Amino acid sequence: MSRGSRMNDIQCLNGGEIVWSRKSIPWNDLFQVRTQSHIFFVPSEPLLHQSSPIRKQFIEHFSAPPRLLSRVFFGSNGFSGNEPLVDSSGTLKAYNHWSSFVIKQTYKTLRPKESFVEYHHAAVPVVHGIRSISHGWEWFEMVFFVHWTPPHHTTIICFDTPGIFQDLLYASLSNREEPNEHSDPYSLFLTVLYEVVSLYSTSVWTMRNHVCSSEARRLREPDYPLLHEIARHNIHTSETLTIALKSLKGMEGHLRDFSAANDRMTCRQDSSQRTLALQAQLIEGLLSRSESNKARLQNELTLAFNEAAQREFKIQVRIGEDSKKDTMAMKSIAVGTMTFLPATFLAAVFSMPFFHINESGALVISQDFWKYCVLAIPLSALCLGLWMCWQKRVFG
Repeated sequence: MSRGSRMNDIQCLNGGEIVWSRKSIPWNDLFQVRTQSHIFFVPSEPLLHQSSPIRKQFIEHFSAPPRLLSRVFFGSNGFSGNEPLVDSSGTLKAYNHWSSFVIKQTYKTLRPKESFVEYHHAAVPVVHGIRSISHGWEWFEMVFFVHWTPPHHTTIICFDTPGIFQDLLYASLSNREEPNEHSDPYSLFLTVLYEVVSLYSTSVWTMRNHVCSSEARRLREPDYPLLHEIARHNIHTSETLTIALKSLKGMEGHLRDFSAANDRMTCRQDSSQRTLALQAQLIEGLLSRSESNKARLQNELTLAFNEAAQREFKIQVRIGEDSKKDTMAMKSIAVGTMTFLPATFLAAVFSMPFFHINESGALVISQDFWKYCVLAIPLSALCLGLWMCWQKRVFG
């Protein structure tokens, strides 16, 4: 489900004691009082408009901070926060948690986009639309809101989650055999987080496939635009993983603060802390894998550029060798020309009618020979001068 989509109904996962069920419900049913835990999948657009009545209902029903339903939060690349709600006597009556995770998923065929969606300050953040799927990638920009009321009732609102995430979460909850016991705000949300980590894992390993594919094509002509496209997506993957890791670390602190504030640590809360720490380690491992992908891709880019430089150098060497052969051929022609030039000159001069041999065998020069000299010498000097000027202009 992309951010900005409209729906008449929303999807709901209803948690019984053990078995979870799935159904579609109208928007207004989101605000009914329930005794069981529920997970809702909703689009964010109806809640981001200041004049929306659904937005007002959401804030009042869940005691949500109004600032959360803003373009700043829903346009962020990740965050996590919490707010304990206490009554006048200081007793905890509810606990809210909110977090955001952004995932970039690439597919088998990648190609660059020739345009982009401009960001506008006052608009609903729909910078990453579904049109990018045709170019081989898409963004999963998911925001989660958890409303927990003691002792064990949890409502989770999942904004703008993709269909594959909803299916995976429902399958994960349906396969659970232990009873649904939600004694802290994070016990049920950890199951949601596990599927978020699964999407991050798919994102990283898909990027790894692209890197391996570029390494396998090493002997062929490199596709530089594709290599840079893969590098661009990998940078985004590392960025989102870095923010996700910080968000999980923040949740660990939130859970510790919750346990300390309530002056108790149940076995379930201890298990939640261990699970949350494990998920943070998984994200940290995926971040390392993503950085490894980025380093491998940079290695491929460097190799491709070096091989291109070597090919260019070999071409230049061949051109130089061919030029040398041409120079030797021209030199041979010049030597041959110079060898016969004096004899050719003499033959040309004495073949002119200015010279003849009389009956006594003496060489007689015509009185008009001076005309030849007057024309030939200046023309020769002019040609030589023009050549020297051209040489000076071209070669400095």
